[in-house]
Amino acid sequence: MEEKRFSWGIREKLTLLFFGVTFIAVATNFLIVVPRLEAQLRGNKESDVKRAVELYGPLFQQYEVSSDQQLTSPQTAADFIANNVDKSAADRVAILLPVSTGLPDPLSPEMRVLVDSSGMAQYNEVVNDWVARRAITTGRAVNGVVDVAGRSHTESAAPIAGLDGQTIGAAVFSSSLTSVNSVVKQQARRYLVAAIFSLGISLMVGLFASSFIARRIKRLERAARSVAGGNFTEPLVVDSADELGQLAQAFNNMQERLGRADRARKAFIANASHELRTPLFSLGGYVELLLEEDLDEQTQREFLDTMHDQIARLTKLATDLLDLSRIDAGSLEVQFEPVDLSELAHGVAREFAPIAVRRESAIDVAAEPGLNAQCDPDRAAQVVRILIDNALSHTPRGTNIRVGAERQNGMISLSVHDGGSGISPEDLPRIFDRFHTGDKTGGTGLGLSIANELANAMNGRLSVRSQPGDTTFILDLPPAANGA
Repeated sequence: MEEKRFSWGIREKLTLLFFGVTFIAVATNFLIVVPRLEAQLRGNKESDVKRAVELYGPLFQQYEVSSDQQLTSPQTAADFIANNVDKSAADRVAILLPVSTGLPDPLSPEMRVLVDSSGMAQYNEVVNDWVARRAITTGRAVNGVVDVAGRSHTESAAPIAGLDGQTIGAAVFSSSLTSVNSVVKQQARRYLVAAIFSLGISLMVGLFASSFIARRIKRLERAARSVAGGNFTEPLVVDSADELGQLAQAFNNMQERLGRADRARKAFIANASHELRTPLFSLGGYVELLLEEDLDEQTQREFLDTMHDQIARLTKLATDLLDLSRIDAGSLEVQFEPVDLSELAHGVAREFAPIAVRRESAIDVAAEPGLNAQCDPDRAAQVVRILIDNALSHTPRGTNIRVGAERQNGMISLSVHDGGSGISPEDLPRIFDRFHTGDKTGGTGLGLSIANELANAMNGRLSVRSQPGDTTFILDLPPAANGA
């Protein structure tokens, strides 16, 4: 049995995306906030010890010095610090002396403790303090970070000069960074707890939101499968105005159009079958009569005329289907050239004169001469034939038809008008749909659709306006380049 492989669906992808975006945002914020907090707290500590050096450093220059250029006793130094230095100035105030006598070694950080207010170092204890060493060496205040008793301190040291003006030690003001590290770690822990809580919330919200979206998409998928199976009668429920709601509405519109097209296709098959079967049976019957019966010349002539009409019906249907297939395949050839629509209208009207006479109708042409449009003359004539034939076929006997051409709104407009019963408001929006027949005359519903496609292929437009007793089809074509 083949093992079913896991595949990432839209729900999983959206959930992961939502979680990932939240994680990146939280992590970025953490990497920005925590270091900045630590830097700010360290900066505050550093500023405090710098201010202490600036405030109390000069006092140590007045400190009494023994005749051998050495500082007085630790107790005297401690009393001096206690009496002259504010305890809030720094966590630790110390006086450090070079280990060696004479000029201090600038490369050695070892210093001897005279006094340490914090009690971290004892009298004469040797400690490493590069900040104090550099202050003694350079003769100016120096700032930095040192380790005292295993703890980091931000430190500022000022040199102490003897009676002869030579630097003999350093007054050190420092503040422990332990509290800074403690605060930073505490805030980091709180931030991590809040981050985990936020990520959990984002995961649940992302899963809920993605599941909701996935259900709506799944509903669209089921509807698409239903349409693929030929069901065009169950529209989707549009429950929102967002993109998925708009997609559902577009799907419903598509389903409705497909349903109409499917019904029109079935009607076309029925009509086409009738259109093909009727003339074929008729032709077969007349051929048998002509072969088997001894008919007089007049009867034979009537049979031949009827057979000619049936062949014309078959030819028209075959031509329509061929044109439709060429349009769908994109192989319809259009040759653009200046065409006088007045001459074209008169020529096509003459072609239909015999049919109009049999229907007791008249075709009048009222067109301005010299109206040249940039189009294909054969295709333009085909459109006009379709419009005139449509007018003759769908109006009562004796209905007159008027063909006009004029310049209008920068286009050359050719119109075909009839005084028939008009097109119903229900059929008017679908008049150019394929296979749509607005009445029961038995047509295939292809003529006007082909005419509309041909008009578009010639960069034109075919439109219609209709009311009882007044129906007009208008073919708009671009004027010829010469402006004639």
